[in-house]
Amino acid sequence: MKYLAIDNALAVSGWAIFEDKKLVEWGKFTTKATDPIEERLGQIIDNLDILYFKYKFDMVLFEDCQAQSNRNLQTYHKLYWLYFDQVKNLYILNYNYL
Repeated sequence: MKYLAIDNALAVSGWAIFEDKKLVEWGKFTTKATDPIEERLGQIIDNLDILYFKYKFDMVLFEDCQAQSNRNLQTYHKLYWLYFDQVKNLYILNYNYL
């Protein structure tokens, strides 16, 4: 089974692909704070699509949300819903399950 692990954020999102608990590849995608929010979200969606079509992962794992403020927590929740809308067979898990 292939997993996409995400450390999601609006500015920099880290990602890693695992297959049967073995690390296959990793990286990050970034958006510019000066770009409009719609453009930044579009970039995140495009990057998720690229990762999905390249790796055909079966499941998505999110890093456990560690918010520094209520504003950050709201942003993370909105990003989770963006990922929900873009990825099939989605499960929110902590990296510890790997």
